[in-house]
Amino acid sequence: MYWKILSLILASTFLLSTALHKQFPYNSGRVFMEQKDATCDSSDTAIVQNCFSIYFKFFNLSISPFPTFETYQDVMEKYLLAKGVVGQAAVCGQKNALSLCLSSLENECVNFQGLTMIFGLDPESAYHYNMDYYISQYECGAGYNTTINNFFCIESCSTYEFKAEEQCSKVLVSGGHNASDCSPYNTYIQCMSKVFGDYCGTTVGNWMCNAQSYGILKDVPNCKPSFTPCNSS
Repeated sequence: MYWKILSLILASTFLLSTALHKQFPYNSGRVFMEQKDATCDSSDTAIVQNCFSIYFKFFNLSISPFPTFETYQDVMEKYLLAKGVVGQAAVCGQKNALSLCLSSLENECVNFQGLTMIFGLDPESAYHYNMDYYISQYECGAGYNTTINNFFCIESCSTYEFKAEEQCSKVLVSGGHNASDCSPYNTYIQCMSKVFGDYCGTTVGNWMCNAQSYGILKDVPNCKPSFTPCNSS
């Protein structure tokens, strides 16, 4: 969903994540690329590669070489523009199939260390794919009905409210460079929720809050107590 702003969102949270991790050098499990993620070892490689290979084949992409996130994003956007809500439902089907294929290896390997080891991704690409994977889990899972029922409004908001969304991201990055807590994330989530809520209604605002929170907390779970709770969408 809203692929025109996703790259901006992920780039912003990547920069903030890097800034925050640098400010937490102690063993908190929050040091970027040195997180205490569940271990993904070489014996898992073939399974994970096969799962992603099946997923990418749907978009006529291959894991050899693994596509840049920009390439993947461009293909996804063109597909959704051509297929609309039916395409979104199909994409969710593929994303859910990927999650089912990975099964328990999801927790072990769909993280910075695992994606970097298996596919040779640079840190930023690994971060982008990781965040996209978990945000999509909410959009295609608990938030699926809202995703489908409000597809066109969400897409419209991403186009016509881009400047407001961009401002949310700028505030996120500027706050992150000087922050020693999780407040920039929370401010960003609430800002994005307001933009989409004002444009598409409360249900979509709550959907955005939950999707962003779900994805971001996969990176910084320690921030959960300081986040404003999201209402169900």
